[in-house]
Amino acid sequence: MEFRVLGPFEVLDRDAPVALGAAKERALLAQLLIARGAPVPTDRLIDGLWQGRSPATAVKSVHVYVSHLRKALGDERLVTQAGGYALRLDARELDAARFEERLSEGQRLLEEGDAAAAAKVLRAGLSLWRGPPLTDFVYDDFAQREIARLEELRLSALEARAEADLALGRHAELVPELEALVAEHPTRERLRGRLMLALYRSGRRADALERFRSGRRHLQAELGIEPGPELRALHDAMLRQDPELDGPAPHRAVRARARGRPWRLAAAGLVVIAGAVGAALALHGGAGDTQVVLDGDAVGIADPRTGSVSSALSVPGTPDALAAADGRVWAVADVARTLTSFDASSRRVRSSVAPGGEPSDVAAAAGRVRTIDQRRHRLVEIDPAYNQVAGRPVRLPRAPALGVPNPGPPPGPWRIAATADAVWATNGLDRLIRVDVASGRVRTIATGRPLTGVAAAGGAIWALSGPSASVLRVAQRTGRVTDTIALGRSREDRRGRARPPAPAAACGS
Repeated sequence: MEFRVLGPFEVLDRDAPVALGAAKERALLAQLLIARGAPVPTDRLIDGLWQGRSPATAVKSVHVYVSHLRKALGDERLVTQAGGYALRLDARELDAARFEERLSEGQRLLEEGDAAAAAKVLRAGLSLWRGPPLTDFVYDDFAQREIARLEELRLSALEARAEADLALGRHAELVPELEALVAEHPTRERLRGRLMLALYRSGRRADALERFRSGRRHLQAELGIEPGPELRALHDAMLRQDPELDGPAPHRAVRARARGRPWRLAAAGLVVIAGAVGAALALHGGAGDTQVVLDGDAVGIADPRTGSVSSALSVPGTPDALAAADGRVWAVADVARTLTSFDASSRRVRSSVAPGGEPSDVAAAAGRVRTIDQRRHRLVEIDPAYNQVAGRPVRLPRAPALGVPNPGPPPGPWRIAATADAVWATNGLDRLIRVDVASGRVRTIATGRPLTGVAAAGGAIWALSGPSASVLRVAQRTGRVTDTIALGRSREDRRGRARPPAPAAACGS
């Protein structure tokens, strides 16, 4: 259930959004959500709805609004309590609460010296923001305190994440973001200090000192005060080139394994390389003369000739998978539940979409972009022109269609690949699922061995079986397994067992 009454926050999480009626109903719900489960007296609700100019029928109107909300939310959600009303919420249902939880955890990790974990947690928290808070109620008195509180927490999270990134040597990447934040909040000295330090460590000492002077001029003109002791101490340390300001070496990312995957991954073009014994399945490609790789909690831009990563782009949450088409790269983050796209040549983020559920992979082909909702077992299409969900999702089989008794939950995350006419998916079981683009028809193809990944390249579909150390070549049109390529010793071989013979190609529906 999605409510946009809190601006960037998705308040409740159900399969279908709830349509709310009049503005007063949304304002009533907003007041109850701000209270986070505490009862709100009817008199206070009336003051918030009519700003102290309530009509004689105010109490009756509140009863009508509550009745409408109960039809939308359920009687068990909105209860009468203590001369007013309360909205029963679990803390995990409110994105604002989840954000605050991650902010607190990130600050704790930062204090303990774990900058990498802190940066990851803080990014996940900040990814829950999709705009200013309570945008529908910026002129309503009841919302002012909450707006100010949430904005302050967001700035605190940005400052903490910047501090974590500085500790990780990401100073050059931070400069553009911090420049924009300081311009928006010129009196916030901690942000200015992070910007000065990022510039200093990037070899821009003159620019760092100028940011101090411009901040000092602004504080004197607007507030008649001098910079605080922390900012002055930082300025003095820069003047004497204190070695303690140097910090860690600049961030030099290396190709990192995608979380939970047994192969390395790059975006755009997706070419499968199956080598000799001991090789692994790699997905390579480029956009123009660049290569895009998963790089820890960011997306790295690499030189395709040397493989070295020259820069990294931050995306909401931690990227788990990449895809590319038409010069545009898509990164999916299941923790943040977002799909972010950016231009590979300009290296600028173009959009961030919340496709719903828990996206675990993304594929792009023929002008279409699709992600897989791991929680609801469905394929979701994104319209790249409008950056929003297009059409109805296609539900995928939850259990094996191969007669396996008591299959239980799928052993691995869903992975997908796409061609012009079909999308291919697997979730660790011994099957491929083919979804026809034109008709939406879902077809199951038996493979005889568990699959841990899938890719489309060279006019064929390639399925990786990590446990059996092999790659299967699958014909796009018929779905037949036409070839099996051994990559090395299987898990059974390493345990001293005999490798079972390769199964005959199987095709089912």
